[in-house]
Amino acid sequence: MTARQSRGVAARNGVLHRDEGAGLRAGAGLVVVTALVLGPWILHGDLRRIVDVYEVLFTKERDRLSELAWNLWWVFDYRGDPRPGTHVVSWLPLTFKQAGLIISVLSAALAIAYAWVRPGLRGALVAAAYLAFAFYAWPIGAHERYLYPFLGLLLPVVMVERRWLPLYAAVSVTFFLNLFVVAPPLVQWMDRWVYGEFGAVVAGINAGLFGVFTIMLLEGVRRRSRGPAVRPGISQGARPLP
Repeated sequence: MTARQSRGVAARNGVLHRDEGAGLRAGAGLVVVTALVLGPWILHGDLRRIVDVYEVLFTKERDRLSELAWNLWWVFDYRGDPRPGTHVVSWLPLTFKQAGLIISVLSAALAIAYAWVRPGLRGALVAAAYLAFAFYAWPIGAHERYLYPFLGLLLPVVMVERRWLPLYAAVSVTFFLNLFVVAPPLVQWMDRWVYGEFGAVVAGINAGLFGVFTIMLLEGVRRRSRGPAVRPGISQGARPLP
């Protein structure tokens, strides 16, 4: 075996070892984040209640698409009177409920892929924050409070990686508006602005912000899947750029 071939084999072995290590770090990060988020409720004995909440969310029959969460479904509720079993468009055999479930599953798949290619606690926090946003954005019958975990999960990342700050700040504002209008500080304000044009506009902004978050995760997966950059003019066995 020539020296060049030896370097190539060593490089491939190094990639395999790095991939194994990345998988372990991604799994460890997800375990840590899951424990931090669910640990207090599990210790309190609420695991069964958490399972019931998710089961009801995806199976309960409802007469509206959104339960006061200002997501894309809220726009449909405001513009018309669809039901979860209504077809999204007349010529497509796809109901709103099915669409919400499919997009939720796709969102979960993207979050897992991101955590896999971005191993460690930071990648796991971003993936978990994305799942929290998806849980607010897509399941039929989502409530306004479902976006709370997004703020806590992404905040540590924002502190050290400022590229997430614009998204975090924008979602913080729209979430505050959603909560303030739905559950105002004064009883006299209750239901005063909930069903107006303002909520539909903010819901549209939230849908756009989720799209931005999705693009950021897709770009992160794409860049990592292409592999590390290599200095021009150096063989494949050379050390990659950081």
